[in-house]
Amino acid sequence: MRPKVLVLSIALGLPIGCHAAEPEHDLEELVQIAKSGAEHEFVAAQYETQARDMLARAQWHERTGLLYQGMEHATGIGPGYARHCEALARNLSSAARESEEIAKLHRELAAQAKQ
Repeated sequence: MRPKVLVLSIALGLPIGCHAAEPEHDLEELVQIAKSGAEHEFVAAQYETQARDMLARAQWHERTGLLYQGMEHATGIGPGYARHCEALARNLSSAARESEEIAKLHRELAAQAKQ
């Protein structure tokens, strides 16, 4: 990472490195085996965690997009970077809403299983 970018990242509180977070559990397998109320509650919690993580990433991309917008005139960086960040933020926000809906479904399945 270039020194100016590193200093700017630290000043703005942006993440310095990129890494993919490993999911705690394999949701595909958990969804297939979930039968009891507790199992559906667990799956719902996993989707809620996933949604929170995606929303945090969306907010980061929104802030980064604003940063790139501010740099366009001073650095000659084109608007493509800002549009890229805006698109990622929209897509991540949408995916987070979908994960919240899936979590809601599993909460309902958990309630049904407890009856």
